[in-house]
Amino acid sequence: MSYEVHDLSRLLGQSTEHALKAIIGEGGAKVAFFHLKLGECLDDVGETGRRLTLMFKMGTPVLEKAIVKELQARLGVPAKEQPTFNFEDSVEELRRVMVTRDAKGYQR
Repeated sequence: MSYEVHDLSRLLGQSTEHALKAIIGEGGAKVAFFHLKLGECLDDVGETGRRLTLMFKMGTPVLEKAIVKELQARLGVPAKEQPTFNFEDSVEELRRVMVTRDAKGYQR
């Protein structure tokens, strides 16, 4: 299966939902998604990160790492250790992978 670049928002939403469920449970994930209106900001990774920080404060990096790990798995991209983690940079790197794959007609 191949993914188009425009699928990134959808995949980011699915990965965020999966990570939230894994960390705070299904009920908590539904509350967080609704309260933070995450469905409205998935095209803007910076805004997504800001909204997560509003609710999860110091716990946000754990959640962001789980989201990126799930997104990597969905895209078939091997996870790699990063000495410093930045949510926006990590998602942007995955976006570049998708662009490259689209250009080459990559099938996962």
